[in-house]
Amino acid sequence: FEKGHDRERAVHYLVRAAENAARRYANQAASDSLTRALDMLEHTAGSGRDDLRLLVLERRGMLRRAMGQTEDAAADFDTLARLARQRGCAEHEARALFYLASAVFAVDGDRCLAAAQRAVELSRDIGDELFRARTRGSSGYWHSILRGWRPEDARACEEATAAARRNPDRALLSLLLARRSYFHRLAGSYRDALAAAEEGATVALEVGDAYEYLFCQYARTQALF
Repeated sequence: FEKGHDRERAVHYLVRAAENAARRYANQAASDSLTRALDMLEHTAGSGRDDLRLLVLERRGMLRRAMGQTEDAAADFDTLARLARQRGCAEHEARALFYLASAVFAVDGDRCLAAAQRAVELSRDIGDELFRARTRGSSGYWHSILRGWRPEDARACEEATAAARRNPDRALLSLLLARRSYFHRLAGSYRDALAAAEEGATVALEVGDAYEYLFCQYARTQALF
């Protein structure tokens, strides 16, 4: 398709190749395919170009985050948020800001909290209970780590985890269980903290999320410490 100058179709197949590589945990190969797709989109004028670009940027950012390439992941999420804002896509912008916050959490606390707060604000106008749960629960966790514990943060994470259990999004459940483990540990409920971390790790393996699996293992270690 690329040689035939059918770039839009070539991009679709590059995205599928990246998905296959990611399922084999070949993250660098997946990222390379997505980079090639983005380069190709620069020379594509089809009506679906902008939607494809948002999709590819989000997926490459997620892969880069999983590989620990913080600056590159943050750059992808920044670009994604800017493009979504220009198009008036509040849901895409909120998701990009959420991912940005998660990427820079360990290296730039102020940037993390600013992005998370904006994502929470945008999510209030999005009719997606799961996304609201994700932003609310994770934002509470980040604030607790970076600025100190607040009861409303623990409550937000608990409510978000309950919302995730009511829905089939297992990847979200894994993410929130690791954060819930942290709040259990702060409350001195070490058995609950361990159980949440172990369940989260199991779910992360089930959905193939290496980043959250390692995060859950870290939470498990903290509960056992």
